Amino acid sequence: SRAMWLYLLILVATLAAVAAQPKPPPRRPAAKGGVKKPANQGNGANPALVLLLRDLRKFRAAGGHPQAQAWKNHAVKFCQFFPGHPKCSGGKTPPFGAVGAMMQVTQKRVMLQRQQFHKKQQRARMQRRKLKRIPKLQKRKDPLANSPKDLADKIPEDARHWGRMKAEQRQKVKQLCGKINCKAWEKHKANRDRLKGQMKKFRKQVGKTEDKDDDDDDALELELQRTRQLKKALLEKAELAADVEPADDGIFDSDLLLTTEQSEFLLNELDKGGEEEEEPLPPGFEATESPEATTPDPDYDSSLAGEDSDDYHVEADDPDAVAAEKPADPVLSRRARAALFFEEQFVRKWDINQPIQYTFHESLEEIDKNTVRQALQTISTNVPCLRFQYIQRPVTNGYFLYYMKTDMPGFCGLSRIGKVTGGNPIYLSFTCNGNVGVTIHETMHSLGVDHQHIRMDRDKWIKVDWSNVNPQMYDALAVSDAKTFTSYGVAYDYASVMHYNAYTAAIDYNKPTLNPLVNPAQNIRVMGQRDAMTQRDVEILRKMYCKAASCVDTNIYCGAWALSSLCTASGNSGWMQQNCRKSCNLC
Repeated sequence: SRAMWLYLLILVATLAAVAAQPKPPPRRPAAKGGVKKPANQGNGANPALVLLLRDLRKFRAAGGHPQAQAWKNHAVKFCQFFPGHPKCSGGKTPPFGAVGAMMQVTQKRVMLQRQQFHKKQQRARMQRRKLKRIPKLQKRKDPLANSPKDLADKIPEDARHWGRMKAEQRQKVKQLCGKINCKAWEKHKANRDRLKGQMKKFRKQVGKTEDKDDDDDDALELELQRTRQLKKALLEKAELAADVEPADDGIFDSDLLLTTEQSEFLLNELDKGGEEEEEPLPPGFEATESPEATTPDPDYDSSLAGEDSDDYHVEADDPDAVAAEKPADPVLSRRARAALFFEEQFVRKWDINQPIQYTFHESLEEIDKNTVRQALQTISTNVPCLRFQYIQRPVTNGYFLYYMKTDMPGFCGLSRIGKVTGGNPIYLSFTCNGNVGVTIHETMHSLGVDHQHIRMDRDKWIKVDWSNVNPQMYDALAVSDAKTFTSYGVAYDYASVMHYNAYTAAIDYNKPTLNPLVNPAQNIRVMGQRDAMTQRDVEILRKMYCKAASCVDTNIYCGAWALSSLCTASGNSGWMQQNCRKSCNLC
């Protein structure tokens, strides 16, 4: 019918009009986590200081005297930031008439803080663009430079140059690389990935990541890269770098996890400071220029330049009472001190004025915890000045031992060496013979003790069969840096809990790599034992921790001279008794 046709025409026209309407813009997805994070209010300056500056500006712009209590609150806050300002002297609070001078000094500090911040950010970007560059540190002075010449002559030339290898030893390694693949990487990469997972688990557990997963991954990657670079540098010193690629598994000397700073320190000892590898940066490391450094600062008012500042000198740093919270500095001290075992840049000693705290990861079963407790009790019983205290949970940015279970194949334990900010993870498998001894071994690393079989005088007591040593594990048997560790005059100990077994780093496990030069039949059996601490293990820890503060060696080679019976030798006995009191047992 006509009515039906009219209805259909109206319906079609209506639908066409609706279709012609512009579509609304697509809805933006919500920010990750559902909530957009607020911008950095301070933009590099202390946010509370920036807020004070803005409030002072509002007070002056409003005209007239503000409400008394409101002004007093801001005047008090100003004096907390600038306690030395003349308007704050004698407990006074500045009057409203001084608002211009107050704004001037507050603005200047905000600008100084932002300038420092942007410079730091720019340096960080440059470092990330050149991630592989090793920072150049000031090298230590030669410890033999100020010692008597006849004492200096007692130190072998080989001991003065860390990493070097004799020609006949190097030839054996090169011949071995003609038979096996000395550049294999697949197995080592798998171990590296497992280790990185373990390290991320530790950092998450102790609160180091703080939801900054990308930054945390960058830091871990840099740490592992520095370890690889250090192992490579050692091979270069041995003139083997063209033949051998080090095991890139993130581990140094078989069971040590070095911090980035420790690796960089040792790389500088190997003359690698300032060097950069020509490798592309990993994805995500590309950096751009800092936009904040070039845009106008919204908090800067040029009209304040003429305000009377009462000749007050403005510094960038806030007083401790109002300073923005800063994390503990993890960088090791670079003080020029006597080259003692634990007082140099590489290893840091624990404070024995309070117990060393420790805790457990949830992966440990009760039987594992008892193993750790027994190991710590053994140490503290033999070394009474070392006490250990259990804590329920890790302390953020604190110092503590953190025992975790590892499932990495082929490892009994892994640990840091010396005290580390943010906690010392000690990874234990609890699957090896002598679990208590393994725990003591790794804990002694965290206390700052290195392996026995790589000390400076090793070659007087051990003959290494380099024809059977896996070249990719050269770092496991290279004698340690003589300028970093001392024996404190404690004699070599085949049975030390810090000694490895005779088959360490072997290609053929039917043949020993470490052959004792004294009583070989007897000593080859005790090397690598994990049943108990020896008296010499105890002596090392007591000399490290239990002596009076005045009982020191002023030269890293004191231990070597003491073992050569030079403490009382004619000619230098006076110098030795004055400078090598600890190694000579004179205190």
